[in-house]
Amino acid sequence: MFREEKVSVRPLAVNKRRAAAMLGVSVDFFDEHIADEVKSIKRGRLCLYPVCELRRWLCVNACGTSAPAYSVGAGGREVEGGDE
Repeated sequence: MFREEKVSVRPLAVNKRRAAAMLGVSVDFFDEHIADEVKSIKRGRLCLYPVCELRRWLCVNACGTSAPAYSVGAGGREVEGGDE
């Protein structure tokens, strides 16, 4: 018999409920104060928020900091500075 390998996959984008949870806020708060400031992907009724956008929003809105330049490198992982 074949054994299935369990592979850990980090999502590149998440739905609104998960996006709110990742930022530690309620869905209502996310809708009212954050959603309009974060780029999203809409297909039909589905709306996804790229994880890199949530990180960008967090960095921009952190007190006394500026956002680092993030880009997606090989294998879909984020890299600082976009050099990869």
